Amino acid sequence: MEMIFYVLLAVLLIAFWRAAGGRGYDQFLEAGHRHHRQVLRVNAKHPGGGAWKQHLRWMDEDEG
Repeated sequence: MEMIFYVLLAVLLIAFWRAAGGRGYDQFLEAGHRHHRQVLRVNAKHPGGGAWKQHLRWMDEDEG
């Protein structure tokens, strides 16, 4: 049981390390803030929501 805990902890740490991509803490927070603002813009444009594929398309359209 204890071994499962340590394996899951290691997997989580590796996942967070890979997500950070070598960026510093401030850079990581700034990227999250930009993404959050993008999601808010897309949600404001499409308040009724839609399917997941539509949401992904809207996110791609909002990038540029």
